[in-house]
Amino acid sequence: SSFCKTLCRNFFFHFLFDGCNAFILFGITVNNVLPGATNTQRLQSIIETNAAKQNKSIAAIKQEMKKEIPAKRFAEAAEVANAVAFLASPAAAYINGVSIAVDGGRTGSM
Repeated sequence: SSFCKTLCRNFFFHFLFDGCNAFILFGITVNNVLPGATNTQRLQSIIETNAAKQNKSIAAIKQEMKKEIPAKRFAEAAEVANAVAFLASPAAAYINGVSIAVDGGRTGSM
């Protein structure tokens, strides 16, 4: 249910932010990657389900979804993986306790 997802998400974020400062003393950083709509089989399944429910074409559903994303496209899995790889690399050793949206600008956090 939506309530359970929200509850679990809130628990995770509290754990994430409470623990990140304790772990950094041991060289461990704790960050969060927030992927947006990513071109995967799961997204394709969601699009197909929505198309059937709304009696629209798959292309129409994709177009509607892409309109909500400033980049006007879905992410590729490699783009999300690149953000994770960067955060796990020595180059990100001083980045700690942040959530990074990999969503084509949809979150608009600036």
